[in-house]
Amino acid sequence: IMIKQITKIIGIIFAFLITQTVCTLGVFIFKLFSDSQWYDNLYVYIETGNLLSYSYLSMLSKLIMPALFVSDIIILGFVVLKEYKVNKSIIFISKLSLKDVKTFILTGIIMNFLASVVIDSLPNNLVSNSYNSLMNVAVTGNWLQVLLITGVITPVVEELIFRYGITKIIKQNKFFKKPDVSSIYISAFVFGLVHFNIIQSTYAFIFGIILAYVYIKTDNLLPSILIHIGVNASSVLYSFMPVMLQNICLIIMSIIFFIIVIRNILVIRNNNLNSNVNNFLSYLLYQTK
Repeated sequence: IMIKQITKIIGIIFAFLITQTVCTLGVFIFKLFSDSQWYDNLYVYIETGNLLSYSYLSMLSKLIMPALFVSDIIILGFVVLKEYKVNKSIIFISKLSLKDVKTFILTGIIMNFLASVVIDSLPNNLVSNSYNSLMNVAVTGNWLQVLLITGVITPVVEELIFRYGITKIIKQNKFFKKPDVSSIYISAFVFGLVHFNIIQSTYAFIFGIILAYVYIKTDNLLPSILIHIGVNASSVLYSFMPVMLQNICLIIMSIIFFIIVIRNILVIRNNNLNSNVNNFLSYLLYQTK
């Protein structure tokens, strides 16, 4: 059984990466035949070594974003159709109130805020050029397109793959004494691993623990999807903002975070903790205390 489940996990990751690779290659070939100017510009940038310019990053974005969109739609369609075929419904998602939706999205925004503060405080020699280049590609081009793909669609697909897929498989494994805990950490490790960058992999692992924890505790994929969307969408929007507006957002998020921390401390001290998802932040702090 253990070998069978490991094979399933490897198969899921392999299918995920292969789909993205094939779609990227397909879009690349399409661009070569349909846009000769794009190919000529790409050749010039590579020849001159000007690989960090905005123009070059914009070209890469025109390649990566459509490829990511196509691969996400293929994966999303396959998983949903398979789920509906087996269960005649989308059983991994349950309805939430509007207040719950706002709570989980805010949680994701705060997580992104904290990660950004930590990364920005790192010495420049610890932040690799590959990470900076990757982030620049991710937020170059049409902001609405980037927001839709990386801010909304990709989080949905990744939650289906890593939380509903991998976390669920490990949770069902009786080999582990504590399958819930094992599924959280193993799925988070795999989630960090596929980001292929030490900085991204580190915070993806931490985020993966939180997302898997939420999925296990709520038995509902929608909360982790909303948190993930909050993380990615806020990152995209922040990156496209003018510097002055970025500073204003940082001040606002700092105030909100400070209020939430104080509120949680008071709730925990008074032992008046409600495990309802409306008080998710308090619940999370209490459970991990």
